[in-house]
Amino acid sequence: MIGQLEYLSTTTRKERIRIGHHIDDMLVSCSFAGQKCYASNFTLFQTENYGNCWKLESDQFIETAPGYQEGLDIVLFMENNEALAGISSGYGIRVNIHEQNTLPFPTEEGFLVSTAFETHIALKKIDILRSDGNHGDCNSYADFEAEYGYKFTRQLCLALCLQDEMLERCGCHSSTSEEYRVQLHKNHTRMCRSKPDRECEALVKLEQRRRLVPCRCTNPCKETKYSRVITARQWPTDEYANILVASVCEQRPEVCNHIVNKKKDSRSLSQGFLRLTIYYEDLNYEEMYETPEIEVQQFASDVGGAIGLWIGLSILSVFELVQLAMELCVVGKRKLS
Repeated sequence: MIGQLEYLSTTTRKERIRIGHHIDDMLVSCSFAGQKCYASNFTLFQTENYGNCWKLESDQFIETAPGYQEGLDIVLFMENNEALAGISSGYGIRVNIHEQNTLPFPTEEGFLVSTAFETHIALKKIDILRSDGNHGDCNSYADFEAEYGYKFTRQLCLALCLQDEMLERCGCHSSTSEEYRVQLHKNHTRMCRSKPDRECEALVKLEQRRRLVPCRCTNPCKETKYSRVITARQWPTDEYANILVASVCEQRPEVCNHIVNKKKDSRSLSQGFLRLTIYYEDLNYEEMYETPEIEVQQFASDVGGAIGLWIGLSILSVFELVQLAMELCVVGKRKLS
């Protein structure tokens, strides 16, 4: 019988979306700066390792004040009853905080948030400005955004470089890149499924890890990152867990019996929920920028000063030699006389 993991890796994207978790079923409550948000505000992003992921990205969500009360607050029902027996080793979600209008990479850049906890993530924005031209090797990548509709990131560039190499040598693309190809409207090639395809795919990935695949992925001249401070507390209490159960039963009566059966085990009941709050710790931001240590004007001034110093010393040395020659002549004339 085909294994569950193998089945997930060989089935179609549409089927994986159907059998995965859906935000409509998981979202118990959602608010941003005190205003209610809905499942319709989330968009799907399918991943091979984590299945259905959900992005919350909108120009309407603008934080105007610091603190957790002004940030995003969501409560999720984790549908632990649907966990794959023998495969799922824990309960929780993976969170990836990234710059707006960029594609997420939860496997490489995300972090875990556990169930049965209320987790607060305090953010601080960091703008990175790099030098180009004679003082650096960055690129604005305006053509990249115009072509794909997303901002350039090195992680995305490396993924596209790998897939281009795989298409050229194997004639197919990896399942790990399928969603990125869909998002970038490049999903017009077949996936690597046969044994020779998988062997070719593994070889190309190995060569990339050994840096044998040439990829021109320089840093962008402007990039935004977020530093984060994560704190958590055990959540919810037994009494509040019953309130959450009542809310889920109202929204999804079909799973109510499964939850009610766990009421005697408060730990199992709390493991079915998590609360996540993301906010700015303050509205200041940090700016990191590259500048040349010595400007052209400063370099020319330093070189000119050094040359002037040496020329001055040289002229003094010439006069000293002339003076020495004259003194030797005077001494010689006195001895002869």
